[in-house]
Amino acid sequence: MAARFFAAARVQRWLDLAFRKRRLRAQARTVRASGLFDEEWYLRTYPEVARAGADPVAHYLEFGVSEGRDPSTQFNTRWYLDTYADVAGAGMNPLLHYIRFGRGEKRRPIALPEADKALKQSLEEQSRLATERKEQAMQLQAELETLVNAEARLRQELAEARQTASLSTKLQALREADLKDLQGRYEASLSIQESQHQVLVKLGERLRAVAGYFHEAVERPATPLPGIEEKSRAGARKAGRSRPAGRRSGKS
Repeated sequence: MAARFFAAARVQRWLDLAFRKRRLRAQARTVRASGLFDEEWYLRTYPEVARAGADPVAHYLEFGVSEGRDPSTQFNTRWYLDTYADVAGAGMNPLLHYIRFGRGEKRRPIALPEADKALKQSLEEQSRLATERKEQAMQLQAELETLVNAEARLRQELAEARQTASLSTKLQALREADLKDLQGRYEASLSIQESQHQVLVKLGERLRAVAGYFHEAVERPATPLPGIEEKSRAGARKAGRSRPAGRRSGKS
C-alpha cells in the first residue's frame, strides 16, 4: 500500500510539473504577443537575470511579478496591483490580467504621469537603439568593404604568384631542354673526337709501317731480282755465239 501511495504521489508531482511547464509556455506566448514585454530593457534593467542566462519572459512570470519587477516601461507591476485590489486579491498575474481583461475594461497599465514619462523614455530608447543599429550597420559596412578589398588583393597576389610559378616552370623546362641539347651535342662531339682519334691512330700505324719499309729499303743493299741474272747470263752467252758466226761469214 505504501509503495502504491508513493508511486501515485510521484506521478502526481510529475503531472503537476508538466502542467505547470505547459501553462508557463502558453503564458509566455501570450506575453510576447502583447508587445508589452521588452526583453532587452528587462535584461538591461535587471542585469542579474542576464548574468544568470535566464529567459526574461519566463523569469518575469515565475519570479519577477512576486519581486515587483516591471516587464517594460509601459507596465508598472506594483502600481497595477495597488490600484486594482481585485486583481491582487485574486492572486492573478497583473500583466496577464491586463492583457486578457484589463485592456478591454479600460484599465490603465501605469499612472498617467508615468505614461507620458514612459512614452518619452520609450521614444528616447527607440531613437538610441536606432542610432546604435545605424552605427553598427555602418561599422559592418566598413568591415565588409575592408574584407572585400583584402580578398581582391589576395586574389591579385594569388594570380601573380601563379603567373610567376608558370614562368618559373617554363624557364625550368627551357633550362632542362637546353641542358639536354648541350649534353647531346657534347656526347656527339665526344663520339666524333673518338672516331677521329681512331682514324688518326690507324693512319699513324700505316705511316709508321711505310716509314719502316722505306727505312729498310734504304739501308738494305740492292739485290737483283730472282731470274733476271740468269736471263742476263743466257743473253750474254747467246750474243757470244752469234758473233763468231758473223766473222766467219765475212772472211769468206
